[in-house]
Amino acid sequence: MYTIQQLEETNSTVSKSIWRISKSSKFVPNSVSIIVKLTNSCNYGCKYCYISGPLISSDKKEFSNHKYLSDLYNKLANSKTIKYVNLISHGGEPLLLGKKFFKDMINVQKEILKDKQIVSTIQTNGSLIDEEWVEFFKKNNFHVGISLDGPENLHREQRPSLSGDSFEQTIKGIQILQENGIKFHCLSVVTKKLITYNTENLFYFFLDNGINSFEFLPQDSVIDSNGNILSEDIYFTNEYADFIIKLFDVWYEHNDPNVHILLFEDIIRTLLGNVTKSCQIGKGMCANAVFTYYPDGTLQPCDKFPRAYDNSENLITKLSEVNSFDDVFTLDKQKSAILSQVKSFKMCDGCPWIKKCRGGCVFDRYMYFRLGLDKTNTFRDCPTYKLYGHIAKRLMELKVIKHNLEPSLYDKNDKMVI
Repeated sequence: MYTIQQLEETNSTVSKSIWRISKSSKFVPNSVSIIVKLTNSCNYGCKYCYISGPLISSDKKEFSNHKYLSDLYNKLANSKTIKYVNLISHGGEPLLLGKKFFKDMINVQKEILKDKQIVSTIQTNGSLIDEEWVEFFKKNNFHVGISLDGPENLHREQRPSLSGDSFEQTIKGIQILQENGIKFHCLSVVTKKLITYNTENLFYFFLDNGINSFEFLPQDSVIDSNGNILSEDIYFTNEYADFIIKLFDVWYEHNDPNVHILLFEDIIRTLLGNVTKSCQIGKGMCANAVFTYYPDGTLQPCDKFPRAYDNSENLITKLSEVNSFDDVFTLDKQKSAILSQVKSFKMCDGCPWIKKCRGGCVFDRYMYFRLGLDKTNTFRDCPTYKLYGHIAKRLMELKVIKHNLEPSLYDKNDKMVI
């Protein structure tokens, strides 16, 4: 494991204030989140999907049995440091593997990981949910995420079904969850098309359908092994910044504590000096906190990275090559990932919000350099920088916050200048 001194010696590219933030992240964690890519198969053909792209090799189809899952559970069970594990069932569409597969998976998981505290999460398009799935989610305390891109025409266009009407299928799954009292949240992908939609109508679409917890994730780049950009990264566009600020105002003025948009809530938490709940804000680095596990037994970083980097760059290890998950944190590839994430803070040099935001999503910092934006942009072009300034002003109107912010945010007349 790297010592702090060794890390500091390699970190001459970032400012001291940013380095202090990165140094505070845990290099030996007691909790991890693992995105388990159960399958690449899907009954939808989403236009922005990266799973079928050229960077996903053909041998990473799906878990045909529980051998590799058992390998993962055994390595976690052997860990002396990890106490808490969030296992995220992901795809493709994970429910395509069927109820027997999931029941067997949970039984194996409970047997091997009986000494760990487990959170089970699933991200699904909702089209296959029925009463039996609901009972399974209830019995095993699953946290359920549904992919829903908004009103009918928008959802159908961005997330077409390979058979039938994707909007009707997803809404039916949501209604079954609601009828059975299953809590869930929705994820929408922000594309150029979605950005043009009226933000107020979009917000109230979710509320009108009884959905009070939802999130908007900007579409990320997919870049092939030759460096060709297959889909645009929307995060750094002015349109995305304008959209997310308008959406905040709609949410803020609706003024209902029972309606949750996690990005906004987390930014407010940081402005008030509290801890965030998501990895998008306030965490700094995710190299030792979030991993992706594939059906061929390979372990990689957060599943965003294969969208923009060749798999050979991302491979941390095959789990069959280590005795315990603790060994992962000693590998050269993992140490390299940590150092890369530290250096990516260079994007944030000079930003007055760095101590609050802590660099936002690591992947966005990577893409800032990968797309060459460091040659033309500054931190002032970051949408999170703009959003922080906007939210801070709204809170200052209520006198909720004042001089706990950076002095550089004020002029000589004590007015906020961001």
